[in-house]
Amino acid sequence: MRTVLEASGFAVEALTRMQPDSPDCVATLDGERVGIEVTELVSGEARKRTGNWSLFRWDQPSFLTRVQEIIDTKAAKPFQGGPYARRVLVIWTNEFHLDRGAVVRFLDGQRFHARGFTDVVLGLDYHPEHPDVAYRLALEGGPASQRSR
Repeated sequence: MRTVLEASGFAVEALTRMQPDSPDCVATLDGERVGIEVTELVSGEARKRTGNWSLFRWDQPSFLTRVQEIIDTKAAKPFQGGPYARRVLVIWTNEFHLDRGAVVRFLDGQRFHARGFTDVVLGLDYHPEHPDVAYRLALEGGPASQRSR
């Protein structure tokens, strides 16, 4: 998670894992105390059909819908131990059909309803040609999605 946050442009000073309540972690990002939820983007549909998470052929509608579902689900969990200057959601994926090129195309011009998060970051699995790729997603009322690294 630290790698994804740093790749998306955050200065990570301190990171502590919380158990068992939300948020998953508390960190100092850019000098502010932040609550962070962490989750993985996978296709439940592919898992049901094949028993394998990574065999789903993502298209833009399925990708955008799933990301918004994740944001909504995670936002429904109350954050404990605040106050927090920001609430950050980190979504990580290693889905085979969600490579850098597809994600850039899918995110182009898109905005998500934040549902209580100040920042949402999508991180992709390591690839030798493009290590540490992360995207700050555009949220309603905020700047457009930006790719980092």
